[in-house]
Amino acid sequence: SVSVFFVEIVLGLEGRIGTVQLASLLAGLAGIPLWVLLARVLEKHRALAATAFISVLGGFFALLVPPNQFLLYFLASITLGVGLGGIQFLPRSIMADVLDGDRLDSGEERAGLYYSFLTSTLKIGLAIGIAASFYVAGYFEFDPADALASTDAHYVIRYLTGWSSVALGLVIIVMSWRFPIGRQQQEAMQSAIIGN
Repeated sequence: SVSVFFVEIVLGLEGRIGTVQLASLLAGLAGIPLWVLLARVLEKHRALAATAFISVLGGFFALLVPPNQFLLYFLASITLGVGLGGIQFLPRSIMADVLDGDRLDSGEERAGLYYSFLTSTLKIGLAIGIAASFYVAGYFEFDPADALASTDAHYVIRYLTGWSSVALGLVIIVMSWRFPIGRQQQEAMQSAIIGN
């Protein structure tokens, strides 16, 4: 939500945010086959942890990247875009495994309920992220007009962008790495469902 400030003001790359975001989006779409392959090799929840690791690296990059380095930032954004494609795709795939477990436990088919909950939490998370970013920036008195005139205010956006990615990425890594449904559990659930 503060990426415009980060790119245009902190990095001094005026007029480049649209190019960077489009490239990142296209990289995310192009990277989905990679995450499908990694999910088969590593298992879905471990592939999700790998996407979060890319986010952590992106956070450290945001803390360290010098201004006026468009090519460097562009390449990093493509890498982050590939990771974001996995973050968008893999939770939905994992939800299918959760549904198999719920079907065995409850005897009911509640896919609509579960997917609506997943969609809602993703949207609420995005809304909270936007609100929190602007609140924190405002709390530390970040003003875009002042930041254009002086680099003193740049640390607010740089730290907000970097440390939030690092912290949230680490949380996702821990949670997804310990996720209880792996390939063996999923195959056992499928066999039980077919047996019923």
